[in-house]
Amino acid sequence: MSRWKELARRLARPGLGWRMLLLLLCGPGLIWVFAGGLEESPISYALYALSTYTLVIWCIPVPGFVRRLRERLYRNRLSRRYLTDLVFRGRLTLVLSALINTAFALFKLGTGVVYRSVWFGALGAYYLLLAIMRILLAASALRCRTDRRREYRTARLCGWLLLALTVALSSVILQMVRDGRGYSYPGYLIFVAALYTFYSVAAAVVNLFRFRRLESPALMASKALGFAVALVSLLSLQTAMFAAFGSDFEAQRLMNALTGAGVCAAALAIAIWTIRWANRGLQTAEEKEN
Repeated sequence: MSRWKELARRLARPGLGWRMLLLLLCGPGLIWVFAGGLEESPISYALYALSTYTLVIWCIPVPGFVRRLRERLYRNRLSRRYLTDLVFRGRLTLVLSALINTAFALFKLGTGVVYRSVWFGALGAYYLLLAIMRILLAASALRCRTDRRREYRTARLCGWLLLALTVALSSVILQMVRDGRGYSYPGYLIFVAALYTFYSVAAAVVNLFRFRRLESPALMASKALGFAVALVSLLSLQTAMFAAFGSDFEAQRLMNALTGAGVCAAALAIAIWTIRWANRGLQTAEEKEN
């Protein structure tokens, strides 16, 4: 019995050299099968089984690797604070997202000017407003840690800016539906984009509820904004899916128009909720002050 257990252990946890060899065999092999249209051939089924085994033996060490990585991260003061301090994590993420949005907005605006494209110009305006909102929230979260009234005012201002952002988004969607424009990804990158989009939506929903218990209006408003942006990413993924797999142009335009209208309505609702929530919080804070 011990020999069988030892054999099973070796099959489940082969050395790194064997795992790399199997990976080098299965990767090009799958490309050869799909590129040659050999999905139903006998050799393809053997390759599928070998690829499944390769995937399993690469996944088995992952929990141990994650555990060791967490142990190392907890030894560092900065990374330990990022993992355990939700407020610090929210502020750092907000600053980084503001910087990324600013760079991306400038790139889109520059592209629109160079190519004289209304499409890129509308996208640039969308991301520019998004960057301004996140910069305001980041500055409020970093400077006004004890002034709740000022944070609520900033959150309310971002709610109004989100209304303006919805107008910019509407122009982007109208341009997209009218001209049949949209996002596209080369090759199999669309599946990576789909995985990231679903992760972004799930993370936005989780963060929206997680940060509600923190006494930081700026961070709460930033998560509401993140949820609205995640909805836009779903629309972008839909246009990319249609571009990759769709054939009925009129059906695509109808679906994009319906989804775009739903996203704009949701963004409008989030903006109104943010404004009303900030007004109630500001009123409560002023009553406590008096």
